[in-house]
Amino acid sequence: MAHTTLDEALAWASSQMQDNPSAKLDAMLLLCKATGFSREFVIAHGAQTIDDVEEKTFAADIKRRAAGFPLAYITKKKEFFGISFYVDERVLTPRPETELLVQRAYEAAVDIKNPKILDLCCGSGCVGLTLAMLIKDADVTLADISAEAAKVAILNKSMLVGERSNVSVATSDLFSAFEGELFDVVASNPPYIPSRDISGLAAEVRSEPMLALDGGVDGLSLIRKIIEEAPKHLKPKGTLAVEIGAGQAKQTMELMSNAGFKQVSAIEDYSGIERIASGVLV
Repeated sequence: MAHTTLDEALAWASSQMQDNPSAKLDAMLLLCKATGFSREFVIAHGAQTIDDVEEKTFAADIKRRAAGFPLAYITKKKEFFGISFYVDERVLTPRPETELLVQRAYEAAVDIKNPKILDLCCGSGCVGLTLAMLIKDADVTLADISAEAAKVAILNKSMLVGERSNVSVATSDLFSAFEGELFDVVASNPPYIPSRDISGLAAEVRSEPMLALDGGVDGLSLIRKIIEEAPKHLKPKGTLAVEIGAGQAKQTMELMSNAGFKQVSAIEDYSGIERIASGVLV
């Protein structure tokens, strides 16, 4: 890349990502990352030159983004519920629809004194940590089968809630680490993509951890286990809320009803897909 001004760098970057509908925004964010300038500065000082190190960093980042590498993995951050979370290749990138899982869990827990909340398959910790920030007296546990994902959740815990004693992170295969523990709310965003569909996903999605994507033959392998085991870990009137994939709501709600859950329902996401299934154990 021979361009040296901010405007020229942006123009070059956009030309490298012509198939990317968010090319201009991505270029801006990556230029800010490489230079340390704010977006406002870049817009107002387009003739400002960048040095060789900044140029090389920017070019390398654009090359990765053009190849379909997730933007959040390059910038090492992703906004969720208005909060900036650290993310990298060890965890899924938080998505807007998962905010609905937080909302459902919040509704179930907010009127309970010192509610006990479990964020199962926590990844970056975006669900559990957001709930901990919204409900200050909540006892929140975040858990993931991946020890590497748990390390990311611990990092986010440190950044967002510090050393709060009522927020903890565990490595656990679903409920295995919580024998005898009961929660008011269990919220989970498990892998739910059918194995056969993985190869057809966009390159950007396939860059994310397969452990957090592959939900087995029909996408419901982990969801079945969670629904089956949850009643042993929920208090009376406890709530289970699970994020699910397109077309999985009917079967998931049937599984919940068969497991003894009442008030079973589904919440649609911003695209009209039934995305969050929940039920109350009575």
